[in-house]
Amino acid sequence: MLSASGQEDSTQNVIYQIDFDVDDQSAEDLAIGLDHIRSIHTVLDVAQAATFGKKGRLATTIRVLAEMAQIDQVFDACFFETSTIGLRYQIMSRMTLDRWKKNCAIETLEAECKFVIRPGATTVKVEADALVDIQGHANREGVRREMAIKHEASGD
Repeated sequence: MLSASGQEDSTQNVIYQIDFDVDDQSAEDLAIGLDHIRSIHTVLDVAQAATFGKKGRLATTIRVLAEMAQIDQVFDACFFETSTIGLRYQIMSRMTLDRWKKNCAIETLEAECKFVIRPGATTVKVEADALVDIQGHANREGVRREMAIKHEASGD
């Protein structure tokens, strides 16, 4: 929820965590399916990890975090987009920090940045999509540091 200042209010809310395993769907097709699940507006996060399943098969464990609203749509998408035949789910509480996005600039880049109010400090981070055209890890890190120093110092 955004406050009048455009900042997202700190909140504690209730979400669903949905877990399932897949051992019989190609990695390429699973990636497409998970992108479709991720595109549902009430889905907060989709993560996957390699695991060993029954009979020593390499499998993928999927974790989906979703808001309570329209959870049946998320359940249906998990079954429709993947080869899983069973979902485990639980309702859980979560807490998030105050955060907002704002356009920021340094001499070499203008980009959207994410500001987060942490205990004792506000941090700023350049959105990764803004760095895709910058070649070299050290160069990207330099831009991240420069942007953070400039905007943390200015109290944005």
